[in-house]
Amino acid sequence: QKTKILISQERMTPPVHLKIVTLVVAKLSSHTIAIDNVVATISDLLIADLPLSKAVELSPADSLALLDLVWTRSVESIPSCRWSNARLLRTKEYYYKWEFSASLVQAIRRTDLKKVHWLLDHFSDCPVDGDAVEEAAKLGYLWVLQLLKGDNSHSGIEWSPKSLDLAAAGGHWDVVRWLHKRIGTPDTRRVQYGNGTHVADYAFQENNLKELQWALAQGFTVSTTLGRTCGISGPGYPWGTVRFLIEREDDNKDLVEMAMIRAAQIGDKEFLEWLVPHHDPCKVEQVLVAAGKSGNIAALQYLLRQYADFGMPHDPFKTVYASAKEGMLDAVNWLLERYSSDPNVDIFRVSRRYVNRKGGRVRAATVMDIAASHGHLEVLKLLHHADRVQRKKRKRHERSTSSNLETCRGCTTNAMDLAAAHGHLEVVKWLHAQRTEGCTAFAMNNAAANGHLQVVQWLHENRTEGCTTDAIDEAATRYCKISRCCQISSNCGIRRKPRECYESNSFVKNQIHIVQWLFTNRAEGCTDKAMDGAAANGNFELVKWLHENMNAKCTHQVMDEAARWGRLDILKWLQENRTEGCSSAAMSYAAKGGYLEILQWLYANCSISCTDQTLDEASKRGHFKVVRWIIEHGENLNMSLAMESAFRHNHLELACYLYDRLPVTSIRYGRNIDHIRDVARSNLYLI
Repeated sequence: QKTKILISQERMTPPVHLKIVTLVVAKLSSHTIAIDNVVATISDLLIADLPLSKAVELSPADSLALLDLVWTRSVESIPSCRWSNARLLRTKEYYYKWEFSASLVQAIRRTDLKKVHWLLDHFSDCPVDGDAVEEAAKLGYLWVLQLLKGDNSHSGIEWSPKSLDLAAAGGHWDVVRWLHKRIGTPDTRRVQYGNGTHVADYAFQENNLKELQWALAQGFTVSTTLGRTCGISGPGYPWGTVRFLIEREDDNKDLVEMAMIRAAQIGDKEFLEWLVPHHDPCKVEQVLVAAGKSGNIAALQYLLRQYADFGMPHDPFKTVYASAKEGMLDAVNWLLERYSSDPNVDIFRVSRRYVNRKGGRVRAATVMDIAASHGHLEVLKLLHHADRVQRKKRKRHERSTSSNLETCRGCTTNAMDLAAAHGHLEVVKWLHAQRTEGCTAFAMNNAAANGHLQVVQWLHENRTEGCTTDAIDEAATRYCKISRCCQISSNCGIRRKPRECYESNSFVKNQIHIVQWLFTNRAEGCTDKAMDGAAANGNFELVKWLHENMNAKCTHQVMDEAARWGRLDILKWLQENRTEGCSSAAMSYAAKGGYLEILQWLYANCSISCTDQTLDEASKRGHFKVVRWIIEHGENLNMSLAMESAFRHNHLELACYLYDRLPVTSIRYGRNIDHIRDVARSNLYLI
């Protein structure tokens, strides 16, 4: 038997199961008994009580053994036995129909024709839900749709309009056309957003002119922006769909502007020449900025020449700013040569497009600040030289200069602050040697927060600004801040990642070294934010270190977060070593994660009761064992709310279990489960 064996935790522990099997096989070895009967009996003992859809999901390709076992259990289920999925399949009509659709989706997802036929043979008078149609459309399985269309065992098919979008998104245009014959073109005034209304959009995004023309002829409309594939292949790419739409709708100014920006980004001069007559000259700024970002000098030359003929003013500073930000050295050099001698153009003025807020104060940045913050040292050197030259020219031509302007020109403390925060040590060293603006405590605070220990050490040895308690607080806490300059680096704390990535993430674990260094070499200390933040990141090694070495303060959040992460060992340690305790949120976090052992420990040791929220969190996520335990140990729980949550999140087995335990008074006006199901989950499979 190659079927994946699931050891049931419900009936008895695995060792007892194995002992029973060992004894039975030993006793039967001396008897002549059909092996099939023995295998069936042992399988029934070892395999957990599964929903049929789960059996389809777990079964190997073309294997029906697990499906047959679940089906046999449902037929032979003893009326007097306790609640089970097997009984549910045969006693609840709505569940019977729901399992058919859920199982069919799993079989289609696994391209298992044998299981599809098995389901059609074993179930009768069940409607084929829209989810099955959508799954086949998404995968481009026209054969599945044709099979379902030609089968007579079911009671009908829900031709979901959303399937049109899913097929189009996958580029399965044969499926789109086949479905369209049965669904038609959805009326955008009557259907919800995304239910078959974006077929033309996907054709446009793929630059598929043939299918776009077909979709528009069928009444679909284009409402989206330029897709990822439109024009990204470089100069000379046939912008077929864009040309077609612009010629078809000459007043589509938004599309023209987006196309101009995209063409400028990739430097497609030929297409830019075609677009310029269609473009509104008043919107030249964004196009020039896009060309500046790409560093395409040919595109910049052409655009500046064309818009000069229109007499349209533009701000060269924004273009230089964009090029410097992306590190386009040649483009920056070309722009400086073009504009540095123009007394009406101030390349080095302050921009408020790149700001940081600290204590409510806006930190304005210049082009040098931007180059420094993104680590573009060569660009920074070029700008530094041009700034010195321009300053000398201004002094010769101006009798007086505003002191405020001069102190903000060139670069500001923002340059070193952001370079340090992003870990650009060479830039920090160069600014220290060549410029006089210096930095603030922001530099060391954020270098520590983002995991740049070498920068912290250099600032400590070479600068006097120091840091604040934010250094350790943020070093312990930082996990999901974001910056555009570190998209590639995997070692910087300013990259955005999901919270669950951080318990084993090297960045979070390595922050303890920065905290230890700051503790040894600095005197600022930390606040209760440090321990709370470390716990929120799942960094409990740092939590222990802060407790043992810095006598750090914290709040009940530390214990709550330990429950969120499923760390029973940390909960026990905190109970023994701290006095802050936890809040009711700890129970909710444990229920949400399905941590039954933690729920039991909190209940026994922290005098926290099971609440409606605890039950609801477990129900939303289908944690069956947790729900059963909460019901056994809670009082006056809102079972109706939990049941509706289970329905909404497709945990129908759990919803049925909760329904069977509803007090009579909670069923409003005698409504049955069918009515409650419809109210709770209007988007449930048609059952």
